[in-house]
Amino acid sequence: MSFNNNTTTNNSVPINSSLNILDKVKQFLPQIAEANEKLKNDETTGSVLIEKFEEESSNIF
Repeated sequence: MSFNNNTTTNNSVPINSSLNILDKVKQFLPQIAEANEKLKNDETTGSVLIEKFEEESSNIF
């Protein structure tokens, strides 16, 4: 018996695609947590954080 790996969710996003997106989000969680701590400690500015996020997020897709 074989299974179709292209099963879709209720919003018609392929499950495999959703899992790939979740993997990418999980990859950035430590960086997001670190950035939040730096902002709490006022060690960085928002503009630097936004530039870094844009630079790294451009490589996701």
